[in-house]
Amino acid sequence: MFRIDPYIARIFKERNLPGSETKQSQLMRFKLRVLTLLDIYLQRNPGKTLVLEVYSFLMQAFVKSHGADGGEQFRQRIAGILQRRIFKGREYPEGNGIEFSKLERLLEKALRLASRSRYSTVASVAQNAAFWILKIINSMNCSEEELASVVDKFRSILNDYDRKKSRLKLGFVREVVRRNPWIGQELFGLVVQKVEGARAEYRRNQLLELVDCILKSWVGDASEVWTNHLAQLCELIREVLSKVPENKSRRREVRNFCTRILQAVLKFNLKEQFQNALSPETYSLCQAQLGTAFAPFKKDSE
Repeated sequence: MFRIDPYIARIFKERNLPGSETKQSQLMRFKLRVLTLLDIYLQRNPGKTLVLEVYSFLMQAFVKSHGADGGEQFRQRIAGILQRRIFKGREYPEGNGIEFSKLERLLEKALRLASRSRYSTVASVAQNAAFWILKIINSMNCSEEELASVVDKFRSILNDYDRKKSRLKLGFVREVVRRNPWIGQELFGLVVQKVEGARAEYRRNQLLELVDCILKSWVGDASEVWTNHLAQLCELIREVLSKVPENKSRRREVRNFCTRILQAVLKFNLKEQFQNALSPETYSLCQAQLGTAFAPFKKDSE
């Protein structure tokens, strides 16, 4: 690590020199010089565990910079360092030498900012922070209990999705699922429930896209999970087919979604269980709206 103390001392000395600058401009110069030092440190030590501390400091400073005392130049400089040196860096802290509880706290804060911040720039940076923290977690040999704790953080923001204060973009959660299929698999049942309870068409469509994303990104044998959720899936099909959107393209998306569920049921050899779980109403809706895709599930007497 380079010698940082002499640099900081010199900066403090320069701050106190008499001149025409206002105290506010002197303070901003000081902040920018500190950011330069942090930038240099991150460039030279990208994989050190201390990067987590630097990230935490920069993230706090970035959030606070959106207040009355923040400056556009300062905000952009922090965002640039976070993106260039941390989130997009080839190296990052990894391995079991990292304290999981620290990552857990950082992830929780990032998800809260991503789902609650009224500043789109903060939410965007927080989303990238969450991707980065998950990358570090994936590099560790985490226990099932620790991984369950990670999933719980996402359950929390999804449960918060129905509230007025939530600004969560489900496109962010879809990207999390694409990069981390194991998280999507654990959230599957909850998301299906959320679709059933969604009142607004827009939110229901967004949740349907998330369910679809989980189905597409599924890794490994899903037959046991699907068996446990067959009743929910049948109810979900009934829900979406009984409330088909007026928009033509959205109608097509809903039908394609239901068709993919039927294809997965056949893939996992769950046809008989699925037929038994179908209510008469759901059966009639599928028969009327899904056409040939539902043909393998028709009763032999028809």
